Amino acid sequence: MNNYGFKSVLKDELYNFIQFKKSLGYKYDSPITICKKIDNFWSELNCSNIEMNKEDVMKFAKRLENENINYHSQRLYLLKNFSLFLVQQGYQNIYVYEYPIKQNKYQYIPYIYTDDDVITFFKGIKNSRLYEKEKYIMIFQLLYCTGMRLSEVTHIKLKDVNFKQKTIMITNGKNNNIRLIALSPTIFNILGEYLSKRFIGEEDYIFQTKNKSFISNSHLELVFRKIVNNYKIGENSINKPRIHDFRHTFAVKTLDKMYEKGYDYFTSLPLLSKYMGHSDITHTEYYLRLTKYYHHKVTDNEVNLIPEVEL
Repeated sequence: MNNYGFKSVLKDELYNFIQFKKSLGYKYDSPITICKKIDNFWSELNCSNIEMNKEDVMKFAKRLENENINYHSQRLYLLKNFSLFLVQQGYQNIYVYEYPIKQNKYQYIPYIYTDDDVITFFKGIKNSRLYEKEKYIMIFQLLYCTGMRLSEVTHIKLKDVNFKQKTIMITNGKNNNIRLIALSPTIFNILGEYLSKRFIGEEDYIFQTKNKSFISNSHLELVFRKIVNNYKIGENSINKPRIHDFRHTFAVKTLDKMYEKGYDYFTSLPLLSKYMGHSDITHTEYYLRLTKYYHHKVTDNEVNLIPEVEL
């Protein structure tokens, strides 16, 4: 039953907790790492009975040195939810972490790629010794030109691509969000040419491994990091470039294009929010402070489309 390598006295309940979350529709892949931290911590305590006393819980809850405040909050949030799960299962001596869980989602300032950064990055992939480098170029082009999340791109199947409407259907979005991604003529033609050279079925991932599985985020992170480091992209920046920053860059450049074309920011935000799959428009409003023209007065023209982000 335990497929995650749990070994503490909590192992079975951690497994049940994960399965419970998945039964509610959550993918619940990333939180497994935190579940493993809980398992390792209680394994070292050598407990023989399922219990979580206040002293141990507070020790686990303490923020670690160099731990990101957002990750720390995620760790505490999962700890609290797991504790409540144990209580609901009828276990005694379970202390539920009740202190305020603070998360400053605006603390981190993303790295916004310049045009030179983008040119250098794709040049780096083209000059690399990567096997099937065309596949990696296509993945990162989609990330940069559409603002999709990495997991959304890696899970695209051929059946999700509508060649007539020039769209991609995202069926595995965050919070089970299903939405359409409209492709610009440029990126659609590049994607079409890429797919025309591959023999894949409707149910196949368009970016797949040798065993026809989707490419893992960790593998793409290794490829990304090697190119960024070799070509010293963003080496003088306080916040180093990340793959997810392609999404941030798309949002910021789209808002800048809206302003340049006379679009009203606050009329445009709901459209961009829907396009990017945000659950709350405040997540989209965050990008306003990163734009070049945020302090300028904007006009009230109506917006009809997402401006194309050029390669």
